[in-house]
Amino acid sequence: MKKLITLLLLLPLLFLTACGHIEDTNGDDPSLVTIDQEKMTAKSLSHTSSGVSTRSTRKTITLNTYYEDIDVDTLEMSGGKISGVQNIMACEVRKGQTLTIACETGVVSGNLGVILLGPDKTILHTFTPNTYETYTTPPDLTGVCLVRIGAESFSGAIILERTITND
Repeated sequence: MKKLITLLLLLPLLFLTACGHIEDTNGDDPSLVTIDQEKMTAKSLSHTSSGVSTRSTRKTITLNTYYEDIDVDTLEMSGGKISGVQNIMACEVRKGQTLTIACETGVVSGNLGVILLGPDKTILHTFTPNTYETYTTPPDLTGVCLVRIGAESFSGAIILERTITND
């Protein structure tokens, strides 16, 4: 009985310590410190979030696979806190199409990196924090592209919109 009580008391402590946020160590600079390019492009992803509000729309379906839940046309994330690496948008680009991603970010605290990964998992574009910018894929690109974030105790807003154009 004593072991059971001890286990029940320690179990919540294990969950709380395993789900910590990555510390922001560079003050007002929104650049990533702990998460490097290798972690941003890795196959294995891990993140934690609390209190983040997410809203999305989906009018065009491009995927019916593993990434179906993030195959969205628009995405707005705000509030709360996020740490780690996470895919937040996916799109399959077919022959004769181009993909344009419009990205607007506002960092209130912490650090943020937003990238567009190509089908071969190379970085096609790195979006600058606290700006609005767009990127259009080359016309010969085909396959699944991912918008991925790296966050270190990030709080703020991320607004994405994708446009698929038939050439």
